[in-house]
Amino acid sequence: MKVLLDTHIAVWSVLNDPRLSEKARNMILNEENEIFYSTASIWEITIK
Repeated sequence: MKVLLDTHIAVWSVLNDPRLSEKARNMILNEENEIFYSTASIWEITIK
């Protein structure tokens, strides 16, 4: 499955934030999934 991460989800996954649901965590960690993030998310992270 192809998964596009929202900015918050990307940050929470990197920080291992407890707000990231178990379902989302499992989707991200599943090696069968392709994980994508937007360049806009990177831009958003850098300006905040």
